[in-house]
Formats: sequence, C-alpha cells, structure tokens
Amino acid sequence: MFKKSRNALLALGVLATLAGPFAAAASGASGQVCYFGECRETAAPAAPARSAPSPEARMVAKQGEWTALAIGSASMIVADFQDGSKFAVVIGASEKPVVFLSAPNWRLKAGQKAAIKMQIDGETYEGTAVATELGNLQISVDEDFLQALYRGRSAKIEVFRESFTLVNLADAAAVMDGMIHYRQTAAR
Repeated sequence: MFKKSRNALLALGVLATLAGPFAAAASGASGQVCYFGECRETAAPAAPARSAPSPEARMVAKQGEWTALAIGSASMIVADFQDGSKFAVVIGASEKPVVFLSAPNWRLKAGQKAAIKMQIDGETYEGTAVATELGNLQISVDEDFLQALYRGRSAKIEVFRESFTLVNLADAAAVMDGMIHYRQTAAR
C-alpha cells in the first residue's frame, strides 16, 4: 500500500459513492481475461461455461487521455500513454481501491515485486507493486491517495528505473465525476 509522506489532505470522500464489488480483471468472451479493456486469450476451458454472461466494459466518460469504464458494478479510471503503457484505478465498495500499471516492454512474472514511487503535486507515495498473471503491476492504495489524484495537477510514477508522467489530472477528475454521476443515476 502507498504510504503518505505527510498529512496534508482533508477527507473528501469523492469516490466513496462508487459502489460494487472489486473487479481487477473482467472476463471477456469465453477463454479471455481482460485488463484495461483489452482482452487476452487464456487456456481453452475444458467444458462450456454455463454461468451467467460476464459483464462487459461500458465507457462512461472520456476526456483527454483519461477514460472511465464501468465493468459490472466495478469502476475503472484509465490513462493511456502514447507508448502503449496504461495506468488504471479500479474501485469497488467491498474492496480497497487498486492501481494497475502496464508497459508494453515489460516481461514480468506473476508475483514479481517492484519498489514504486509516485509523486502527485510534490506529495510522495511509496510502496511495493506486485506483478499479476498478465504481467501488469498491481498496487493497493488508500482513500488519501485517490483524493490526491482527484485534486492533483500532475503526477510522476517511478518504477524499474522508468518514469511515467500523468498530466492533466483535471481530466482524470472530470471522468471520475462522470463515473460518480453514472453510478448515482444507475442506482435510482
């Protein structure tokens, strides 16, 4: 989990209204697993699935490089980098929020750990990321981190001697607002 380097944030609770179970990975078509809205083939199932169909990702809002996706009752806020890297926050009411980071040049093994540092407008968060079975990094975060992201102007992520810069965090806040509105309207 990221830990704050100083206590300067007020409780905002902006994302507390995003309801639903946590969904780090959403299922695509039979035999696929999806992260960040992209699906990859998995091993073929032994028998046809007889369960209810998987929820599909629905784009709720888009502004700049940021997109808000609803996957069932989970919410995903995604930033796409020009090099194909992706940053995503997945939010559900029953679990802690999780951040995912991927880069096309990474060849990570499931369970591989990496030190990660993120600065949002000078506020430093540090933690350990763990690679998923699909080679993305997963980081548990807390509400303070989400509030800093929502309020911030820019952020810088450092991991594996690489650096990623998130600009226009106001666009991220706008798609978060769009997701909150979507969830509130859907709950009526």
